[in-house]
Amino acid sequence: MLKTKKTFVATLLACTGALAGYADEQMDRLEMRMRDLEAKLSSSSVSAAPMKGGRVFSKFDVEFYGQVYGSFARNSHGTDRETAPSYVLSRTAAPVAYAASEMGFTFQKTRFGFNVIGPEALSGKLYAKLELDMYGSTDNQGRLTPGIRHCYVAWDNESDWHVKIGQTTDSYVVVSPDIVNFASLARAGTIATRRMQVQVQKGFELNADHKLTARVAAVRGNNDHTTTQRTAVPHLQGALVYTGKWLTEKDTTLAVSGLVGKEKYSTAANGAIYKKPTVWLLMGSLDIPLTDWAKISGVIYRGNNLRDGGYSVMLNRYYVDASSKSIQTTGGWAQIQLTPVDKWTFNLGTGIESTRTEDALAAAGTGTSGLTYSNMSRNLVTYVNASYAFTDDLSASLEYNYMYTKYKGEVNKSTNHRVQAVVKFVF
Repeated sequence: MLKTKKTFVATLLACTGALAGYADEQMDRLEMRMRDLEAKLSSSSVSAAPMKGGRVFSKFDVEFYGQVYGSFARNSHGTDRETAPSYVLSRTAAPVAYAASEMGFTFQKTRFGFNVIGPEALSGKLYAKLELDMYGSTDNQGRLTPGIRHCYVAWDNESDWHVKIGQTTDSYVVVSPDIVNFASLARAGTIATRRMQVQVQKGFELNADHKLTARVAAVRGNNDHTTTQRTAVPHLQGALVYTGKWLTEKDTTLAVSGLVGKEKYSTAANGAIYKKPTVWLLMGSLDIPLTDWAKISGVIYRGNNLRDGGYSVMLNRYYVDASSKSIQTTGGWAQIQLTPVDKWTFNLGTGIESTRTEDALAAAGTGTSGLTYSNMSRNLVTYVNASYAFTDDLSASLEYNYMYTKYKGEVNKSTNHRVQAVVKFVF
């Protein structure tokens, strides 16, 4: 018995020694590989930025992402903002500013953000997002300040319930255009911004290839708080979205969405007399792949008193400016996208927004240099762009915009030809 124990102990020690020797051997090999790698890096012609020591800690998993975005653009005529114009200045009210061509050279669309993967909670999963870009201040093209795009906490579960609390994109937005200068459609076919909201969404699987999604949100109305205007109660936004496979293996999207709310204006010095304009929007959206390399998409909408609600529309007139008369807006955009060859993407589209002629002022307003757009009756943009992907992370795009803004009572057309080139690196 004693001899057996001694044999077992000897065998165990021999195995332990063998394992230790194997571990030492593997460590030696790893150190040799590290020395070889360091030698290759030091002899490489590609120089890396110097790294500082230190660590960043979080109690949760955090994903850091973003894009570096350089843009050069030239406008043939004066616009509201050379780097990201939405309309053309009045040829009659501002002949000198309209006649002057302008250049935009900026990194304004550079952005970065964090996705935080939180813990399990309430039979679901918590996560959060914080994303910033350089649109906080646009007065100086080379000295821009950050602004918050998205900032929210979210929760979802396996039953396809989703809840968001914080600032994010308006809940009625389902389909977006593939345009380089998104601002050119901001008052010519798209109505979208980001605002504080509480959003609830539920998905319903119809079958393996078809799904319905319903979402509703209580949102902050007009973000611009003034002495005469208040948002007394939240606006209600919603969307009903269908996704499914039709002509190809790619999903087709059809949606009906909108909003409703009220604003409150004081029309007397003591605030005793006030008006409550109703704000509403009805929108239809589609995104239909026709083949593996072609798809069509678009949006059409009709709205009422949208400027009062803080939504980005063409006409700078308010309910109380029009003798308490509702101001209507009609618009939309349409686009065809082609990807006929590898790495190339082509888009051709147009957007338009118009209002009733009687809702526009008879002449330009009295803002800075008379350049307000309270007598606009129509705003149109046609765009074509091409993008080439050098890699999955690096791409370049070239875009042409034809912009036309119609001012009530003006015979001369206010037009602009815009060419823009961008380079984008995604990380």
